[in-house]
Amino acid sequence: MSLGAEAIRSNSAKAMQQQRIEVEQPQKYAQENTMQANQYKYDSQLSAQSYQQTLGEQNNQYNNLMKGYNTVMSNETNALSQAGLPSYLAYTPGALAVQPKTTQLGPGLTSYTSKIPGDPTTSAYTGTTTQNALGWGTFPGS
Repeated sequence: MSLGAEAIRSNSAKAMQQQRIEVEQPQKYAQENTMQANQYKYDSQLSAQSYQQTLGEQNNQYNNLMKGYNTVMSNETNALSQAGLPSYLAYTPGALAVQPKTTQLGPGLTSYTSKIPGDPTTSAYTGTTTQNALGWGTFPGS
């Protein structure tokens, strides 16, 4: 092989290598970027889906808690109303201890103090054992 043919072949190999660098490398980087963009898009969609699912579960939990609370409070207010007591007592069980009791003065120096707050004379007295035990209703013997 002649020296000129060797130089041409060497230059051709360098040209092909340069073309490979100029053509194939950008294509490789473009594919990698496309794959990374697709992976990021998939991860974002998965994250959004997970967030929506968690949010849905929390809303469902809240709705179930509220249904339970409303059912319990409805039962308690109905029971208090049937006993002739004010329904607000169902909503303030812990606050009753700190509220002042109401005392009615009877004939002479006798007094009658209710065991629950409020004015017992404003409620209808039905004579139920619950009302009597709580001291609610009109003054005994009046």
